[in-house]
Amino acid sequence: ERSLQYYDMYPGDVPLVKRIVQALLQQPALLPSGGKLTARRFLNLGLSLGGSPSSFASMHALLTSAFLGDEDSTEFSRAFLKHMDSAQSFDDHPIYFLLHESIYADGPETSSTTWAAHRAYEDLIKTSPEFDYK
Repeated sequence: ERSLQYYDMYPGDVPLVKRIVQALLQQPALLPSGGKLTARRFLNLGLSLGGSPSSFASMHALLTSAFLGDEDSTEFSRAFLKHMDSAQSFDDHPIYFLLHESIYADGPETSSTTWAAHRAYEDLIKTSPEFDYK
């Protein structure tokens, strides 16, 4: 819901997010810490929209600073990469990254999460095509 509110406020960011994702699908970016920024990792940034009252404005500023050069450029700015590096410190805590989903599998031995986030995303793009980054 927060993502929909964000896109209502900044509709011009829809094609920008798709452009960022497409660039990362073609070539993941190397982060200053040595980690890799992939399309899926970038899309996790949406979690920050639930934070402070200024989270929408901060996200918009970050997205508009993503690329160097003109509209055809696929080179990411250092400021964008540094922000992504610090906002998602998975490389500092790899065990958290690997085990995060499994904390929800606390049912019977045969219980699984069936990767809820992926299933929710697949349902979302059927009803809201603006979330389909392809």
